[in-house]
Amino acid sequence: MAIVRVLFILMLLVSAGTMGLYLFTGNERYKRQALRLFKWTIIVLCLFFAVLVIERI
Repeated sequence: MAIVRVLFILMLLVSAGTMGLYLFTGNERYKRQALRLFKWTIIVLCLFFAVLVIERI
């Protein structure tokens, strides 16, 4: 569980960093990378909550 939490936080930080690079440089590549990474961050978050729900059952 701790590994998933750390992974989630790192993914959020990297996504925010790449979005910051997009805002700083205006390069569309950084925006695409940030959105793609944010999408995977949401997927990891959903899996984390699914595991929590399954553990409660």
